[in-house]
Amino acid sequence: MNELAGEAAGAPAESGLPESVREVPVPPEPRILVVSSDTAEARAVARGLARAGTRAAAVSPGEVAAWDEAIVQAVDVFVVVAAVLDDPQMALLERIRERSPTAEIVVVSPDPAVEDTVQAVRAGVHSVLRAPALPDELALEVTKALARRRWAKQRLRVLARVQGSGR
Repeated sequence: MNELAGEAAGAPAESGLPESVREVPVPPEPRILVVSSDTAEARAVARGLARAGTRAAAVSPGEVAAWDEAIVQAVDVFVVVAAVLDDPQMALLERIRERSPTAEIVVVSPDPAVEDTVQAVRAGVHSVLRAPALPDELALEVTKALARRRWAKQRLRVLARVQGSGR
């Protein structure tokens, strides 16, 4: 069993909700993508995550940009590895957020400037780690991101049920 799934199964339930709504289904394999214009670097980060117990696939920003919305929405966590947080990287972050509002985004950058970090957070990034991030440190951040993603999706399902029931 993936250690990420084990942590999610023990996540605290929101009080006051029926048991059927509180249960958060744990996907058998979370969909985690490492995105970098340097494919060797993306693969190295994905291998590091695998050694830490988290499976991930490595892709380029161009591949993500070419995917349709349904594919992007199926991704749980994007780990964006960027040498610098420049305009093209910020555009990628904004495009991911537009196409998949509940996806979690973690950025790994060698020396992110404060202004760039603030701009990344405004683009929907939750975590910015300094590169090189240790595999265990990144895996922990991905674990937290997966938990946030599951709770966001659960909240959307509950809202849809409430709105559908006419309350």
